[in-house]
Amino acid sequence: MERINDPYKIVRGELGPMYLPALDLLNAIWAHGTLPAPLKELIRLKSAGIAGCLSCQNMRYEEALDEGLSEEAIARMRAGEGLSPAEEAAFNYAAAVVGHPEDIAKNLPALRAHFTAQQIAEITMHALANNMHQSYMASMTKSGDEGGPVRTENIPDRSAPKDLAPVYAAYATFNANVWKTGTLGPRLKELLRLKSAQLSIRPDSMKARLPNSGVDDVMANRVWDYARSSLPERDKTALGVGELLTIDPPSINEPWFTELKLHFNEVQILELTWFMMAYKFNHRFNLAMAELAKLDPSAKVAPIPEFAPEVLAQGSGRAA
Repeated sequence: MERINDPYKIVRGELGPMYLPALDLLNAIWAHGTLPAPLKELIRLKSAGIAGCLSCQNMRYEEALDEGLSEEAIARMRAGEGLSPAEEAAFNYAAAVVGHPEDIAKNLPALRAHFTAQQIAEITMHALANNMHQSYMASMTKSGDEGGPVRTENIPDRSAPKDLAPVYAAYATFNANVWKTGTLGPRLKELLRLKSAQLSIRPDSMKARLPNSGVDDVMANRVWDYARSSLPERDKTALGVGELLTIDPPSINEPWFTELKLHFNEVQILELTWFMMAYKFNHRFNLAMAELAKLDPSAKVAPIPEFAPEVLAQGSGRAA
């Protein structure tokens, strides 16, 4: 049975202003850039395995198949055998980005030997954008556990310009909407953002503050060891689930859902989920690009702003 009653109706209805821009972001990443479709598809499948989303692993994108991706190549990726040096570097790096941020730096030299700075940004964005959806599926929906036959989906039109400016624009819209959509309030969302920054090794993001959120330095410091802090139980539960969404989505089990539902309704649970996914994308991408710049100062890729301009202009938005 579904852990959330009809989650698809919720995310496409009440939370549509938050969820639909997440789809737009994913489509922009598929449509723009220079990576071949088969490599993108293999990176998506690598991320799906880490997220534990079986239905995501069983899906195939038609364009990748049309361009020559075979089930044998997918099996090699999963086994880690018979890979080209470029493929091995890309898959190891993607695994670090979505699952082990502390390993990003050590995987970058091999990646840089085969890919341009923009292509590394593309690999990073692609792994993280797919991981957002896969983590949601694995933790919040029944379909994340489904096996069954291979399904195919079409990749958005890839005749679009190859630069990544539309991806940055799509993320800015997504970021703005995760702040202004829903009822969790800016104080709790700011605590969740800080937890994401901690988990993604982003000290600069930990130092940033959303204006007028109600979170001062004393409260922010409680995020580090929230379980033993004086934060309310509602905050602790949200931070605990937010942590698992970031590092191990399938481990959000029934006891966690029982605890969640003591403090949050189903719409709020999904709001929390997509908020954390938005900031995992932000923080892991910026960590990776910062490490790339350390490795090769000529490989400069613009970071994603911590807050969309609209978020800063609105201040706290909703009342906490």
